[in-house]
Amino acid sequence: MNRSVVLYSVVFLCALSAFSVVLMPAGALRNLVVPRDASEPALQRMRVSGLWWKGRADTVWQDQQLSLGWEMDWRGFRPGLLLSSAAGLVEVNGWIGVKAGNVNMEGVSAVLPVGAISKFLPLGHADGVISVSDFAITLADKAILNISGAVSYSGGSADFGFGDSVVVPPIVGLFSMSEDAPQLDIQSSEEVKLARIFMEKDMVVLQVLRAFPQLLGMSDIDGGAGDEVYRVSQPLDLSALAD
Repeated sequence: MNRSVVLYSVVFLCALSAFSVVLMPAGALRNLVVPRDASEPALQRMRVSGLWWKGRADTVWQDQQLSLGWEMDWRGFRPGLLLSSAAGLVEVNGWIGVKAGNVNMEGVSAVLPVGAISKFLPLGHADGVISVSDFAITLADKAILNISGAVSYSGGSADFGFGDSVVVPPIVGLFSMSEDAPQLDIQSSEEVKLARIFMEKDMVVLQVLRAFPQLLGMSDIDGGAGDEVYRVSQPLDLSALAD
């Protein structure tokens, strides 16, 4: 057989294989993600469109339209996905990738109407909007290696399940690392420190300063604004992230 014919045949087969992979529809991977015997109606109704490297999945869960979009995106030598999701008024966007065993999330933004999520919380009801901007986190070996970004609350009324509802002014939370551990500093729009969430060994600690109840109009709380008035801790288990 002519060597040119063999060469052209090999090139054609390689090109065909490459195009078949690149142009593989996302729907072809649906059965790998969703079991055939899935009992959850939202999974049964899921519609997948686009390509495996750039596609979209849509379904309905508890009368809410859910959507997830993805696109493969390399950042330097790090492969990852640009993700965008929406569920009613809730929107989340960001990039997630893996390198050298580390899971990285970057450029995460989110809009969370408090009324839509407060029904899942054990205390009372609240309104307003929580916004997340420029959030980034690196996870590895059951630990948080780095975290940054901001979360803000627009302000609104809150009912903590006891007594009358209170009006909460806008507040801001800043993520950072302190002594190789993550923390979230919560402050008022005037940059007065209100509370702090931080790590202490394997515990997550919430520390509330007197400035917070004073901000809520509880004038009978006397003392310095920086004094601690409440503290609670709870174990944090990140072992699932290593599976």
